[in-house]
Amino acid sequence: MPAVWATSSRRKRRDIPLLPLLAAIELMTGAFGFFSLEIFDHVGEFTIGLPLATTAAVSLAVMIVPKCVGAPYSVMRRPSSADQ
Repeated sequence: MPAVWATSSRRKRRDIPLLPLLAAIELMTGAFGFFSLEIFDHVGEFTIGLPLATTAAVSLAVMIVPKCVGAPYSVMRRPSSADQ
């Protein structure tokens, strides 16, 4: 059932221009890569001395950003004949 929902939602979004969307995602990925070492350094300084659970939660929050940046790629894929 979830596959049907995902396919139907993609069909409704065919009018979205994908090239500018992909360009924006790539720019965000590049910006994160450029600043990531500095971000990780600041997060490390901030979490020194905090409880382990807090350090783990903050670290997870920082590391999940690159995963979320790549998530839209599956949405941008054009439906193929196999999806129909």
